[in-house]
Amino acid sequence: MPEHLRVMSAMIRDLRSAGNVLTDEQQILAVLRSLPDATWDHFKLTMTHNEMVKTFNDLKCHLELEAERQDAKRGNQALVVESGQRKTIGSKRKRQDGKARQGQARDNAPKERVKRRRGKKDKYLLQLSEDWTLRS
Repeated sequence: MPEHLRVMSAMIRDLRSAGNVLTDEQQILAVLRSLPDATWDHFKLTMTHNEMVKTFNDLKCHLELEAERQDAKRGNQALVVESGQRKTIGSKRKRQDGKARQGQARDNAPKERVKRRRGKKDKYLLQLSEDWTLRS
């Protein structure tokens, strides 16, 4: 972007030296229309209707800030890495076949085992309580 601004500034200077003096509005519109790619469309629209930007130097400052913002935005996106593998939820030991079962509920097998264990514990506790009541 700094190179583009230097080229546009040189063109405006050359036109002025040739006798074709552009007004501030014409300079701003020429620079905005010459912005390179579609990433600048929102900026073009905003700056075209912004009444606070009155000179080429004002626009130059805004362009430099926007270029820094876009570079920082691109830098953050480059650091993001996502895994292509499917992530597992829960312990792998609870699965019966050792593989991820797609399409089936993952918790079916562990719930059945837990129910069986609870049943045994409950029967054991019942026997203990009966024995305790018989002793007293």
